[in-house]
Parts: sequence; structure tokens; C-alpha cells
Amino acid sequence: MEILKIIVSGLIGTMLMTLFSYVCGQLFSKEFGEPYLLNKLLEQWPVGHQGNKPKNEFLLGWVIHLFIGFLFALFLYTYFAWKDSFGWRESMSNLFVAGYLGLVLGLLGVVGWVVLLKMHKSPPKLALPEFYIQLVVAHVVFGLGTVLGFGLLIR
Repeated sequence: MEILKIIVSGLIGTMLMTLFSYVCGQLFSKEFGEPYLLNKLLEQWPVGHQGNKPKNEFLLGWVIHLFIGFLFALFLYTYFAWKDSFGWRESMSNLFVAGYLGLVLGLLGVVGWVVLLKMHKSPPKLALPEFYIQLVVAHVVFGLGTVLGFGLLIR
């Protein structure tokens, strides 16, 4: 049953993070939505010998994004289980730790995007400094949202 709590908490964190990215994109007139950008990478990535586009591009970007969110939530769960500190109501320092770990995950996310974009033959044009900065902050939002989810679901 813990896996369901991790999935739900990861969904909470991932959706808050994604909302943050889309709002930042709207505010700065840039494309920051991770699922959308993943789909842009996928539609331009050669698949097989004919370079066919993957089917259900919209869904595939979201599936990849949510799966990575689950893996990051699993990391956060493992950390807090190891520290035995799920009682975020008793310790607001856990929110500080969640933000810090979100920052670390954001830096890891930047590395992932750098690798993806470098490997791609024709990556989408992005405002990279701004994208990377908002990506790190978005992962802080992810960390906070996921740990708040743990606080609500894990007792």
C-alpha cells in the first residue's frame, strides 16, 4: 500500500511542478512545459529506419514526465523513510529538507535535459538559461508538494 501513497504523492508533486512550469512559461512567453517539450523531442527523434513519429505524442510526453516524477518521489520517500521523519507536522524542517532535495533533483533534471538536448539531432529551440532556472525552481516545488503529500498520506 505504500507504493500507492508514493504514486499519489509523486502525482501531487509532479502536477504542482508542471503547473508552475506552465505558469512561468505564460508569464515569460517561453515554452517551459516539460511534457510538451518531451513530445517535441520525441516527434523529431528518428524512430526505426523511416523516422516515423511516435503515436500519441501528447500522452507519451506526459507518461515519461509522470514516470520520472514517480522515480523522484520514490527517492524522496526512501530518504524520509531512512531518516524516519514523515511527521512533517511535527517538524517543519522536513519542508526545508524537501526544498533542498527538490533543488538537488532540479540540478539532476538540468543534467538530464542537457544530455537529451545534446543527443538530439534537431532539438527544439529553447531559452536555455531561463528554462534551466525555472526547472530547478520547479523541482523545489515538486519536492515540497511531494513531501506535503507524504504528510497527508503516510502516518
